[in-house]
Amino acid sequence: MFQISEASFSDSEYLDMFETQLFGNTPVSYKQILLNYDQNNYLIYVAKYNNQNIGYISGLLVCDDLNILNLGIDEKYRNRGFGYQLLNYLIENKRKIKLTNIFVELRKTNTLAFNLYLKQGFKVYSERKNYYSNPNEDAILMNLLC
Repeated sequence: MFQISEASFSDSEYLDMFETQLFGNTPVSYKQILLNYDQNNYLIYVAKYNNQNIGYISGLLVCDDLNILNLGIDEKYRNRGFGYQLLNYLIENKRKIKLTNIFVELRKTNTLAFNLYLKQGFKVYSERKNYYSNPNEDAILMNLLC
């Protein structure tokens, strides 16, 4: 059974490990974020399938905008609609608080993510040349008007 829940401090070790596995070394420490979770503007949801963590989505609320920071699904569970359900859960939950925009940036070669965001109605609004390193790559910036 597929479930989505708000992250708790007990998820921090999984989130830090999975983030590193997916994206390499990152400056984000979910342990630090979740220590003060009720006092910050982060949104973090964990996806489970048969009670096993399979992915997460994180975002940051800034005024009436939401910036999606990361969305990751374990490779074994990709292409089953779990990423779509996780993204949809975040969007539908946060539309209730009268968001204006939801933003995301991604590597130009990340066609799996690009197509997922397109399917949810996101549009490309800009590109950043040579934004990413290891390897050097452009970023695509997308948004969804709420």
